[in-house]
Amino acid sequence: MLDTVTITSWLSSIRLEPAESVKFQSVDGKWTITRAAFPMSFRVAPGVTSDILEEIRSGGVVLDKLAGKEHAAEVGGGPAEQISRLWRQGLLVKAVYDGEDKIAVLRNYGETDLLPEPPAPSDRIVMTEDTCLRVTGGKLLLESVSCGAYLMVMNDRLARLPIPWRPMVCREWAEETMLPEEVILALASCLESIGAIKRIGAASPEPAPEWSLADQMFYVRSRLGRHVGEYGRRPAPHAPCHVAAVTSLPSRRKVGLPPPVMSTIIAKDRPFSEILESRRSIREHGDPPLSIVGLSEFLYRSARVTGRLGTGEDEITFRPYPSGGGLHELEIYPLIHRCSNLSPALYRYDPFIHCLEEIAGPCPETVRLLADARRSSRMTSEPQALLLVAAKFGRVNTKYESVAYSLILKNLGGLFQTMYLVATAMGLAACALGGGNSDVFCRVAGTNFWRESTVGEFLLGGRAATCQAQS
Repeated sequence: MLDTVTITSWLSSIRLEPAESVKFQSVDGKWTITRAAFPMSFRVAPGVTSDILEEIRSGGVVLDKLAGKEHAAEVGGGPAEQISRLWRQGLLVKAVYDGEDKIAVLRNYGETDLLPEPPAPSDRIVMTEDTCLRVTGGKLLLESVSCGAYLMVMNDRLARLPIPWRPMVCREWAEETMLPEEVILALASCLESIGAIKRIGAASPEPAPEWSLADQMFYVRSRLGRHVGEYGRRPAPHAPCHVAAVTSLPSRRKVGLPPPVMSTIIAKDRPFSEILESRRSIREHGDPPLSIVGLSEFLYRSARVTGRLGTGEDEITFRPYPSGGGLHELEIYPLIHRCSNLSPALYRYDPFIHCLEEIAGPCPETVRLLADARRSSRMTSEPQALLLVAAKFGRVNTKYESVAYSLILKNLGGLFQTMYLVATAMGLAACALGGGNSDVFCRVAGTNFWRESTVGEFLLGGRAATCQAQS
């Protein structure tokens, strides 16, 4: 346990400040906190908590003012308890100071402790295996999968040795960074609270060797509690989308698709439960091959636009498969190898007018995409059609935060299941693939990797008479 003098010194190196874009206002005991134009109001009775909030509003409060155990409980709880509620909502940051020089900022969005106990000056500490270091906006940022928070380094001396990648005592770290010991203890308390460092000999979280760090980061950042940034819909006003629901390619050659008659299809379809029970992944294509009539019916039943609401960038659409927020960011690019009455090429499906737009003829990139799909599915013959599903990321990324890519993959799952059921009802061979090469797709389609690239691949063809379903 640290002595009182040491505790006071490291706590005095940390100030609680309003987070970026957060404003505090107070009128007659009623506080209003505004983040990105979204206000939140509450009342605080006169007392220590009100005084601390006033200091935060004026620029910041030294953390040791919250640590004192002599504070009496007020209406709503003690000062530390009440301020912690704002801390857990990401409205406050911890700023670590060396004198008047701000050297690091801890931004929290989850359950990180507001008042953790730091390592002792003689404790040996080391970086954890869960730590990720990256640069954003010219600043070094450290985060861990252990919690929803990050530490941004603002000081060049500290950036040369941000955290101990090898075991060392806090005093040694202070000497190597030429920072005061109490400042290093303040940094150590922040880093330990977000799981970026640990004390040698201390109990470690249960390891997850079967997880890659990338998968861990993706999982925890798309779930409440360990997310970073806003969770779900961005608070208004958010950045404009600039990605309309309709993609117009006027210069492309269009191929009309014969629209099916839904009343006829409904009359002849098998019962839904029978279709659902017989759904399987079928990896071999046979004769007769897929026809343009069959492809037209498949796309019409799986992905056409059935309704529209709004206009331009704010337009949402209705389709046979679900999509978060009605954004429908997924685009289907049929890569045709063998289909009666349709030339081999890469096409884009226009779900608004139910037609195909030719993107590119056969080329080394289309050959490679088909070969990758054949190898991935272990097919013994060339696939007749490969449906490449791309996402217009901007439609989701500008509306949702933390969960954006996770939401796209969930939408893809809804599309895949819809495709499977339609293919089963039509007696076609269908198989979703586990992955594909987005860079190759972007080269042949002429799209930008970070704006519109593939997130899924789906094989489609005529079902062989002797084909056995494989799960």
